[in-house]
Amino acid sequence: MNVAAPVIFPALIAGLIWLIAGRLWKRTAAATFVWGGSSAIAVSFCAGHVALMGWPPFPPATAVHTLVFAGLIVGIVGIPESIWRSRLVIRWIIRAVLGGAAAWWQFNTLAEHTWTTPGTIGWLAVVTVTVCAMWEAIDTFAARHPSVTTPFTMWLTACATSVGLVFGASAMLGQLAGCLAAACGAAVVLALWSKTLPLDRGAAGAFAFITTGLLWQGYFYAELPLLSAGLFIVASVATCIIDALVPPNTKPIKHLTIVLSSIILISGAAIAVAFFEYRETAIEVGDYAY
Repeated sequence: MNVAAPVIFPALIAGLIWLIAGRLWKRTAAATFVWGGSSAIAVSFCAGHVALMGWPPFPPATAVHTLVFAGLIVGIVGIPESIWRSRLVIRWIIRAVLGGAAAWWQFNTLAEHTWTTPGTIGWLAVVTVTVCAMWEAIDTFAARHPSVTTPFTMWLTACATSVGLVFGASAMLGQLAGCLAAACGAAVVLALWSKTLPLDRGAAGAFAFITTGLLWQGYFYAELPLLSAGLFIVASVATCIIDALVPPNTKPIKHLTIVLSSIILISGAAIAVAFFEYRETAIEVGDYAY
């Protein structure tokens, strides 16, 4: 397996879509640029999946295959949401429907063979709420920060998620999160060059869907601790809240430090939990082997 391909392909494809959609060769993002955000993230993640695992079958054979198609659907739905801003209630209804459908699509096997009916309702509701909460948090944060701050925080979140999933005994899911990080890395470079790169609305949705999907698959199908999955999701929501609480007259560098510190601390705690549980499991397996 070419390890470089899942990093290079998503970064190049995402960068190319953003470049064309925003006409960034003019060194300023066009007003219509925002529609390209969801497409760039969804398509680049699909490209990373293909580089890692080949073309996903349809109908999907596994939950990971399902996430690719769900991400592409959200990427398509994100285009009209990015162009025509709907009311908050309507946005939440659309997001809840998409989140619930994606949750069922990914975890219907558990619902049919493992979960009870109350358990199915409860878990599907939890997954749906976390998708909507992360989407709203990233969307709100990105609307406040159309500069390099947003793609950098998304890149940091994706990198931390990748590390956590690797410790959660799923190198494959960790690599897929790495594909997402590569796409966000391209956004960081373009934002530094063009000075602005709006990633709200559809882009926030595609990122939230893929990230939460990887985390919940890591919990249900691998060994990512529930606390770690929850902390990763909380990190994005908390970052948005902390960002809003920072006084308006705070210096930009101090403001950025506070925001990044919240991501690092919460995500670091999530990684630590996954690491210590992974090490404990490895020790137990080693003792058993002897």
